[in-house]
Amino acid sequence: FYLDGAMRRDKTVKVHVPWDESDYQIDVSTGDGWTEYKRIIDRCSELGIDHLIFEPHNDRHSARANTTDGWGWEQALWFTMGERIREGAFDPRSDPMPDDILQIVAYARGKGVRLLAYVYPCMSFEPVAQYLIPGDQ
Repeated sequence: FYLDGAMRRDKTVKVHVPWDESDYQIDVSTGDGWTEYKRIIDRCSELGIDHLIFEPHNDRHSARANTTDGWGWEQALWFTMGERIREGAFDPRSDPMPDDILQIVAYARGKGVRLLAYVYPCMSFEPVAQYLIPGDQ
């Protein structure tokens, strides 16, 4: 619902979900992976898609072998910082976002594309549990 407001008065909000390109298999920590992901961002820009769910993995910050979710996608959550949030090694409220992630955000912004973090609430984020809404509410 955050995208539903004044910004939709005069136009639609276009969101691309790139798992259709298997972007969760792209490692943006490598040169080839970053080049491949830039093509996805570039194509969104060319097509007038102004939002993109960011869900590749980044071996600098996470590893599929460390995931605890049933789908094995934890390494792609929260701009690839999901595992570190769960482990208490990264707090998005106080820790600076890594430069490589900020560079990706800046590249997308320069193309007119805003990145949306891929998240799902079933993860066990104990370090920030007081900020989560219990399932029965």
